[in-house]
Amino acid sequence: MAVYDLGSSAAEWADWAGPCAVAVEYGAGPVTRVLGFAVRVGGVASIEESAAEIEAEIAAILDRTGADVVDVVARGSGALVVHHALTRPVRGAPPPVRTLVSLGPFWAGTEVLGLAAVADLNRRIGIYDALAAVERPLVAPFCVSCGQVVARSTFLRSVSAATAAGVRYVDIVSATDGIAAPAAGAAPRGRQVVVVQDVDPTSTVDHGGLAGDAVVRRLAIDVTRNGDR
Repeated sequence: MAVYDLGSSAAEWADWAGPCAVAVEYGAGPVTRVLGFAVRVGGVASIEESAAEIEAEIAAILDRTGADVVDVVARGSGALVVHHALTRPVRGAPPPVRTLVSLGPFWAGTEVLGLAAVADLNRRIGIYDALAAVERPLVAPFCVSCGQVVARSTFLRSVSAATAAGVRYVDIVSATDGIAAPAAGAAPRGRQVVVVQDVDPTSTVDHGGLAGDAVVRRLAIDVTRNGDR
């Protein structure tokens, strides 16, 4: 099963095959729902709402295939969505996931455009809550999760620091990601980290190119094929 990043769609997995053949759509915001015929942008609903959708998608895949468990490959904020579904399920028991392979995960969020630094400054001078109250109604129709993935956001501070029981976590990260903040100390404990440049020193793959990169794709599929090893 493949889970895309914020602001993307299942189309980003078009070149994948084998274990990641099932690419799901999730996380449509209000504007996306209205303009769905013209704009295919997902992952913009709240991470909590998206996680509930992912739980339902996993259940549907298991019902359809008769499998007992799934492997998941998720890019960027998609990894946060799956992790939230595993650690705070709305259906009772966590969804049966064997391996979560995260491509450039946002365990530490993103520092892009200096948004995290601005938010930190607003907190220090005591205007963060007031500004958030004004901004939320303006941003929410377009992207609820955008604020959640900013480094040191209230949401990220609440994310469980432990891996879900029985799930193997493997992070595939690029030194030239450019979007995902370094996850040292922020990722769930007990995960394996694979740096693309340790495998291919010439790689300059950035965050947006992770799903389409041949080396990343091979690494991710090898992980899922190896199962629990």
